[in-house]
Amino acid sequence: MNKIYARFTEDGKCIQTAKIHLLGIGKYSFQTSLFGEKPYENNINMPMFDRIKEAENWIEKTDKWMVIQWNADFKWRLINKI
Repeated sequence: MNKIYARFTEDGKCIQTAKIHLLGIGKYSFQTSLFGEKPYENNINMPMFDRIKEAENWIEKTDKWMVIQWNADFKWRLINKI
């Protein structure tokens, strides 16, 4: 399962989701989606990494993201707070 990360407002609204994406140049970057509803787009404001584990470590250390899972009804559920 690919991890999907999410950022929430203080009242629990999902404002952005992110997933790790392998670019054609062999680097890993993040694709983000506003509110978890818009199409994913490459986010040039987030760094690129040589290894997927480096990308996971970076986003997990930012303390702004949580790992979530989307169900068949496109509703998210919290897997764990990072």
